[in-house]
Amino acid sequence: MPTERIAAVLASIALAEADVAVTRDGRFRLGPLAGAHRPERARYVGATARARHRAERIAAIEAERAEHEAERASAEATIAAFSDLLDGMADAVAALPSPAPAREARTRLISASGAVEQAERARVTAARDHATAQRARTEATRTLRRVAAEHGVPWEPDEVRGLQAQLASATATLSDYRTAAAALAERDEALQDAMSTRDAREDDAREAAVEHTEADRRHAEQATRLKTLTNSLGTQVAEILARSSEPPRGAPGRRKRSRRRRRRNSTQRRPSPATRGSNAGT
Repeated sequence: MPTERIAAVLASIALAEADVAVTRDGRFRLGPLAGAHRPERARYVGATARARHRAERIAAIEAERAEHEAERASAEATIAAFSDLLDGMADAVAALPSPAPAREARTRLISASGAVEQAERARVTAARDHATAQRARTEATRTLRRVAAEHGVPWEPDEVRGLQAQLASATATLSDYRTAAAALAERDEALQDAMSTRDAREDDAREAAVEHTEADRRHAEQATRLKTLTNSLGTQVAEILARSSEPPRGAPGRRKRSRRRRRRNSTQRRPSPATRGSNAGT
């Protein structure tokens, strides 16, 4: 490196308190980083110092390497010992009997223990249910005797069976009665439907009669209006009817008939002398 470059770098470092500075007593600062380093002797300044420092570092590294070699040899010996131990343990494990029968036996034991516990719980539950049923039976028998005594009915088994036979017969009779009642209800429903149909037809007939009467009345009104209109129009309606029955225009004899009709109409429309006198007086 050129001397000028080294001088410029050293010149940029202040020998006083600054952001980038070193002091003669070994302290330094680089922005927020600050500290001190005081070596026993020079290491990098001077060829003799550098050679001495290099020799010291080589000796230290050699000593550290020798220490690592010793540790490595000890570790290799320990690994070899553990390898022999593992081999012996593997041989011992291989010589052991198979644990499968023991596992199967333990599984069966656990299953049997569970079945025994479940059976015991079922027995306890059954015993409790039996005791409850016995108490309920006793209470029911007591209640049956009391009710039978109050109502004067038998409660002995034979007498109860006879009563049950009578009850079954009465139930059958009641079922027949219900069947007959259902049939009667169906017939009544059919009769109601027939009566409803008859009433509906009567209502339709009455509505039809009313509509027929209304139609006759409207027809009579229309006939009266038509008659009045015909009387009021007179010859004009006759002429229209005659025109509707005439042959098509240009047919033979059409013009002659038209002239005769016009003369007849003018004669009919011309008022008589008496009518003209009455009109004049009016």
